[in-house]
Amino acid sequence: MIYSLKKLDLSFASEEIAAIRYWCVGQDFSPVRTKYNKKGNWTAISIKGYSPDPLNISKPSVLGAEEVMEQLQDTHLMSLLKVQPILDKIPGEKDRVRLMRLEKNSNITKHTDKVDSDIKNYRLFRLHIPIITHPDIIVESWHDKNIVFRSNMEMGDCWFLDVSKAHAVKNKSDMDRVHLVVDVWQNKELGELLKDETGPVWGL
Repeated sequence: MIYSLKKLDLSFASEEIAAIRYWCVGQDFSPVRTKYNKKGNWTAISIKGYSPDPLNISKPSVLGAEEVMEQLQDTHLMSLLKVQPILDKIPGEKDRVRLMRLEKNSNITKHTDKVDSDIKNYRLFRLHIPIITHPDIIVESWHDKNIVFRSNMEMGDCWFLDVSKAHAVKNKSDMDRVHLVVDVWQNKELGELLKDETGPVWGL
């Protein structure tokens, strides 16, 4: 079974993510284009995407983006922030790679990401690596209508979040939360990491 929220047997030491952690404080990010971000508290910046511009976080035909964009490519932040060695530890071909920020004392309300057909059809799997976080930041994932998983993802851990299912984030802390979010194409090795017979860390 693959659960909707799972901590993978994969983690990154503080020195591996240090360049990202120090750089992203105070940087300008682009608002995530969705009706669930009316206050603009949820923003992102592109490490790998469909434009050389890090502030262009769109994917073709997703959330109102143009159907035709440039080819998938690294932005200059890939080398500047030393992200490639992190990606090399994650099995499989990568699609978009972004830094995603949620401002302090704000929430992302319950929603799904089924607007991306690759996510909806499980061709892509979304992984989260917390870069800046706090114990008062909680992710909620509805595995089904009766089971909700909740977790505080710790810095440097690697988590799978099934964003085709309903999920939400509550940032009750006084710091902005930043995650490295990696979309990975389906592959056998990643599938083995995702399998779990015991369930997530917290099931409430």
